[in-house]
Formats: sequence, structure tokens, C-alpha cells
Amino acid sequence: MKRKYLLAGISFAFLIIVTLISFNQLSTPAPALPGYTPDSYSAYRALEHLKFIAKEPHSENTTGHKHVRNYIYDQCKKLGLETKVLSQTGLRSWGRRGVRAGKAMNVLAKLKGTDNTKALLVMGHYDSQPNTPGASDDGASIASMLETMELLTKQDPLKNDIYFLMTDLEEVGLLGAEAFVHSYPELDDIGMLINFDARGNTGINFTFETTSENGWIIREFSKAADKPMANALAYEIYKLMPNGSDFTEFKDTSISGLNSAFIEGYAYYHSPADTWQNIDLSTLQHQGDLMWQMVNHFGKADLTNTKEEDAIFFSILGQLIIYPASLDWPLIIVAIILFAMTLMFLKKNGSVQLIGSLKGLGLYLLIILFSLGLVWAFNALILWMNPNYSSFYGNNFYNSNIYIWTVIGACLMALGVFSKFVFQKISTFEFLLGALFIQIILIIVLKIFVPTGAFILYVPLIVNSIIILLSCLKQKAEDSNAPFLIIVVPLLLWVPFVYFLFVVFSFSIPYACAFFVLILIPYLVPLMKCWAQLNTYSILILGVFMVALSLAIGQLTSSPSDEYPQQTSLFYGLDLDKNQAFWFSRQENKDEFVSQYISSDEQGDINEIYPAATAKYWKEKAPAIIPKTGHIEVISDTTINDIRNLELRITPGKGVTSFELILEEGSISKVDNREVKSDSGFYLNYFGPQSTGCSVIVKTSADKLRATFIESKMVIDKSLFIHDLPSDYILAPGYMSNNMLIKQTIVL
Repeated sequence: MKRKYLLAGISFAFLIIVTLISFNQLSTPAPALPGYTPDSYSAYRALEHLKFIAKEPHSENTTGHKHVRNYIYDQCKKLGLETKVLSQTGLRSWGRRGVRAGKAMNVLAKLKGTDNTKALLVMGHYDSQPNTPGASDDGASIASMLETMELLTKQDPLKNDIYFLMTDLEEVGLLGAEAFVHSYPELDDIGMLINFDARGNTGINFTFETTSENGWIIREFSKAADKPMANALAYEIYKLMPNGSDFTEFKDTSISGLNSAFIEGYAYYHSPADTWQNIDLSTLQHQGDLMWQMVNHFGKADLTNTKEEDAIFFSILGQLIIYPASLDWPLIIVAIILFAMTLMFLKKNGSVQLIGSLKGLGLYLLIILFSLGLVWAFNALILWMNPNYSSFYGNNFYNSNIYIWTVIGACLMALGVFSKFVFQKISTFEFLLGALFIQIILIIVLKIFVPTGAFILYVPLIVNSIIILLSCLKQKAEDSNAPFLIIVVPLLLWVPFVYFLFVVFSFSIPYACAFFVLILIPYLVPLMKCWAQLNTYSILILGVFMVALSLAIGQLTSSPSDEYPQQTSLFYGLDLDKNQAFWFSRQENKDEFVSQYISSDEQGDINEIYPAATAKYWKEKAPAIIPKTGHIEVISDTTINDIRNLELRITPGKGVTSFELILEEGSISKVDNREVKSDSGFYLNYFGPQSTGCSVIVKTSADKLRATFIESKMVIDKSLFIHDLPSDYILAPGYMSNNMLIKQTIVL
């Protein structure tokens, strides 16, 4: 009995130690003090820039936006860089619906090299979303760029020219980057791009995206960065998501590139709480270290030929494992052959029976289904108990990371329910081999749908097949040291994914995190037999304990406070055609602040502002304040073959940050002299309009063209706010929060 307790204790300790080592891969460095060394990046020095950049919200066409742009320009000039502001129109089509455009004011600074091959471009965006100071997204990147520029001016010049591009209008559709790619005359002189962004305020900077033919840049990245964190599967997952960054606009050019971001602390994303006081300085240090190392490395490299065969790559223990993608299928075949050899060998030495492995396969499928059912149930329970979470992106409250233990615990509970069959009716290696057969099928599925992501399953399969074969030469599998050895690579490789996928998808898609827990379980089962021998229900008890503890801690930390304020959404709409105004709120549940303005408990459409809208909003009539609005001037009106060509000059009203023009008939053909795709039609959303207005050309067959003109101001008039926000409330992120929409019908 003592030996059983000792073995169970040792196995549990071993599991914890390897897990901690794996999780340590996600640690960030301590911030370097300002005077640490003159040639190394300091988060504290960068923070001084960030204090100005994140002093106030600075979305397009606001006073804060202009202040930040001027600050960046002045800092670059003070350091002696060739600096200019590029005023360019960015334009993106939305299929047949219409076009999004805007006047971007990009800041470009250049540091000359000694013997340029091609230039290196370092990029981040300086605009913020409307209600946020944008300390993390993306003020941190701009602050890091300014600190990096200063360090570069204090050392000997690099070989290549270094461009620093601080883009505008990223938050409204990557319009600044699109304008640069479309308009910059020396684009072909750039050989390499590194972009920095964020979707939270803490965590490591993960390099999650590359351009195509990435073999060379990934190898060079591994040389440049200290403990590089990158993963081919992360890139494949990102490609399947509807997200984009400024990096996206460069992917159709010949420029090679890497895209990095930190993603933890999602509750702060685009939030008024994304302040410089709330950013993690260790994260800022890690971002700056990565930028500094990459600029120095690629600034010295030959960037004339940066394209090579795509690579498979993944980080483990601070090292980046890289090999050509052409080896993927051969390695998959090797993995299948080794699996077959392992199955036959263990059958021959009496460790497994084929019928037992088939039972293991069936049990594994039952555990998967039961786990996913539990994850769904607990996820629904958490959101039902915490309706205030629904006001945050993806329901992610500040404490969301606690609930990862609910997902892990649910999977262990499912294993525990079937533990009698797993540990007593068959051998643990029969269960393992049956589960691995399913994972082989998953390898093929991954290879088809995420071409460079299948390694995540076949690499552990290859390594552990070899370990089992070598460990069982003279003894049965369960009597060998294989149960200890086969968990090492899966834990080191998959624990970061368990964590990252919960951070990324959380309550929206908790099954992504559960997937990696479930593929890990078969490798853990042989080691867990030590626990099951002490108590058949030990794993079930552990799972229940994890779930109960995480739910309890989650509930204790789920209430808003001054430190962790509740987000709330309210905006104002004015219909000038009828001189009617309304309060609107899109959030799922009305809170005490919104209820002070909207007493109705019924939701309705928003047709008073958007005639064709179908989404439901909380709404109630509001006092009508008639502001000075913009106007549309017809510059020319010509008819050719019964088609009117209207050239319009649209001038915004005071304080307007964007406008929308919705045609009842016809299409937008040009915006600021930029051609619009012929299949993009009746809708224009224009951001950052200058006081001089913008030029729009419309084609229509109508003698009298009716259009809806909606102007947007990103701050509600203070006179309308008759109720103050509670101290533990903040305005929600987005362009339908703290916003005034002024709609009128125009006849042209």
C-alpha cells in the first residue's frame, strides 16, 4: 500500500513539474529599468511615450488623434529621422454592398542604412477605437517603435534602411495600410515587414502570422529572437478567423513579413480601461525586446531574396523547431507506420489485445462526447449566472481565465465517469492505442483543412511510438517507464495551446480549448492508473474539485468594481426628417445605467436611423438637439446613355468623425478619385473626413436620386447625459457606444 501511495505521489508531482515547465514558456521578462544599459530596450522609457499616446481616446478626426500624430512626428524629427505625414485615401470594397473609405494620415519615418539591400519596415497603428485611450492597442507598439528608433540612433548604423510606419485608420478597416500599399511609390524597395498589434493588455508577444513562402523568414526569426514563440497551427487557425490587421494588406505584395501580438486581458480590448496604468510592463518589455532583436537582425541581413518553401514550425522550451512543409506527408506516413509497429509489438509482448484497443477507441469517443456535453452545460451555466458578462467582447469578464479550470475539470470528470472501464476492463495502453487511432484520422483531417497544422498531432505520435517501443523491449508497457516518458512532449507542446485557445475563444468556443485537453488525456491515462489504483473515483473527484473551485472563485470575482468596471452601451440617434431623437442600446441585457435612459422592456428595430436594419435594440425617445450638419454639393451632373454621373463634394458637420451615404438606386464609382469595383454598390462609409470634404462620383438612372446621409460623432453631447455613469461602470467599446448618429434624407 505504501508503494502505491508513493507511486501516485511521484506521478502527480512529475505531472505538475512538467506542466509548470511547459507553462513557463509563456512567461514574460521583468521590465528593464530606464538606465539599465543604453543599448537595450527599456519598458520604463517606452512607458513615458505611452503616457502621452494613451492620455485620451484618439480615434479618427478627433483632437486626441491630431495630438498623437503630432507627438509621433515631433519625436521622429527630434531623433533625426526623415519623417513625413502621408495624406492618402484608403479604400476597401464590401462585395456588392458598398465601399469603406477614409482619409488616412500615416506617419512614415526613415533611418538610412550603410549599404541597403532592401528596406525593413516596422509597423504599428496609432489610431484608437472611439472610447479607449488605446494603451495596448496599439499605443504600446508605437511607444516601442519610438524607443527602438532612439536606440538605433545611439548605435552604429545598420546595413539596411529602416522604415517605421505608424498607420492611421486601422480600427475602421485597415484603411491606412491599404492606402500605403496602394499609393506609396517606393513599395518595391521594401523587402521585409514586421507588424505589432494587440487584443488585450498582458501576456507574451506571440508571432502568429507570416506571409507565404515563409521558410527563410522563419529560420531568420529563430536566429533573431530570444526564445521565439511562433506556431504554424496558430497561423492556420488565424487564417480561418474573420479577423485582420494592417499586416493583411501586405500579403498580396512581394514583401515577406511576420505579425506579432499579445492577446491576454481581453476584457481591456478597446475598452476605456485600456490605459497606460493597466498595461503589463513585462508585456511591454517583451514586445520591445522582440522588436529590438528583429530590427537589429533583419537590419543587417540581405533582404533581396526572402522567399523559400513554406515551413512547419513550433516553439518548445524556448527553441523554434523548423522543417520544410514538403516533409509533412512523409512524416505523417512515418507516424502511421510507427503506430502500426507499436500496436503489433505490444500485442506480441502481451501488453495489449486488439479487442481491448477497439474497446479503448469506443470509450475514447464516449469520453469526447460526454466532455463536450459537460463543457457546453458549464459554459451555459456560467453565462446564465453572470448576465453582466454579455456586455464584454466574447463574454470575457476580467476573471475569465479562471474558467479554464472548468473546461479542464469537465474533461477529467468525463474520464472519471468511465474510469472503471478504462482502468479495470481494459489496459491503459489499449485505451491509448484506441484513442491514437482516432487521432490518426484527425491528423489526415487537419492536413486537408489546415495544411501546415497536422504536426500538432503527428510529432507527439512519432516521438511516443519510439519511446514505447524502446521502453517495452524487455517488459510489458504498464510495467515500464513509458507512462512517465510519453507525457513529456504532449505537455510541452499542448499546454500552451490549451491556454491560448481558451484566451482567444473562451466562452464563445470553449470546445477549442477542450480539444487539446481531450487529445492529451490518452497520453495521461497510463500515468493516472497510479491514482485509480488508490481510488476508482479519484479522477472524477479531481475533475469535480476543479470545476467547483473555478466556479466558486469565478462567482466571488464576477461583480463589477471601481478596479474592474462594468461595460455599458448607449448611443443617440437623431432623425432630422421627422425631428425625432432616440436612445439606443445594443447590449443583450439592460443594466442600471441604460435603464435610466430606456425604461421600455421591449426591443425594436433601428429603422429611424437605418431604414433597412433588422437587428433589435433597446430604444426610447430622447430630447432632440438639432446640430449644424454637413452638406452635399453637386459639382457636376452629366447624363450619358441615360446614366447620370453625379460628382459630389461631401463636407462634414462640426465634430463629425465619419459619415455614411446610402443610395436608394445607383452605385458609388469613385471616392477621392479612387476607382471603386464595379460590383461594389450603393453604400459608402467614409472615415476621417477633412474640413474641405471629400469627392464622390455616383452613377444612377434615377431622375431624382434619394439617399440617406448619416453623420457620426463619437461623443454624445454632454447636455444629453442627465445621469452620470456609476463609479464602477465604463462605456463599452465600439462604434455604437457613446455615439451620436444624425440622419437625413437627401434628394439629388
